[in-house]
Amino acid sequence: MIDAKTCDCCQTSATITAKGPVVVYRDRNDDEVRGIYISRLLDGSWTIPKPIHNDYWVINGCLVNGPKVAAFDNTLTVAWFTEADAIPKVNLIFSNDSGKSFDTPI
Repeated sequence: MIDAKTCDCCQTSATITAKGPVVVYRDRNDDEVRGIYISRLLDGSWTIPKPIHNDYWVINGCLVNGPKVAAFDNTLTVAWFTEADAIPKVNLIFSNDSGKSFDTPI
């Protein structure tokens, strides 16, 4: 198990970068605030999950739409739906270091 608070209804997404596997998923806290998180397999162990981007989308329901990830060499692209602040949109974010850091979403 990577994270005990993974959104139960949202699909996780995984890919392989030049530095190894990554998993992205929609996380939540006890107040049902959602965010997109990543964990990477480095040196045989999964990293502590960290936020790619916190939308602060609060929803008490089953979203059934997790993020999607794709990789080419060290470039990682993640896309996800959000309706934070009652504005529905799809975010897209890039990493050029296999998911260690990310640019601002577009």
